[in-house]
Amino acid sequence: MNRTIFFTTGILCTLLIMSTSLVLAQNEVASGTQNASTTTIERTTPVKRTFVAEPTLRKVAQTRLLNLAANMSNRMESAVKRLQNVTDRLNSRLTKMENEGVDVSAARAELALAQEKLQEASQNLASIDAEVNAFVGSATPRENWQNLKNTYLNSRVAIIAAHQNILATINIAQNATATPLPANTATSTNN
Repeated sequence: MNRTIFFTTGILCTLLIMSTSLVLAQNEVASGTQNASTTTIERTTPVKRTFVAEPTLRKVAQTRLLNLAANMSNRMESAVKRLQNVTDRLNSRLTKMENEGVDVSAARAELALAQEKLQEASQNLASIDAEVNAFVGSATPRENWQNLKNTYLNSRVAIIAAHQNILATINIAQNATATPLPANTATSTNN
């Protein structure tokens, strides 16, 4: 019912505007023929306006996209924080194991890779808000979508890689065995 009323009102408004412009055009033509001998018509070139790109997305779509992007960014940032907490705890555990004489060099190498991936994800997520605003407010959102999508995907890949490196660190640390500490014994020769 509301759609029918809305549609009918739209058609009536369009017809009213068209009929008004037709009447005005007829009045101008009629007055132009009566006063044609006495009035000269000045023609001026129209002033060129500069093109200002306006956002093509509606406000509702912009709001939804901003909310979705904020939700995704918050989830990814919290995942990075959780993994960073696990990394810090693993680092302290590896230090403790190292003090007990366990060789943890391979585990430390994996943990360093995890830390690099977490840093990469953090750097990607630091600039995500600016990219989202550029995407939403753009006159050509389809072109900017690819940049935003790549940023999210790169962050996701870095988070997954960091998680895999943390799991590898845990496995290596669990399988590490205590190596005997080198003894400071002098070798004696008995002849």
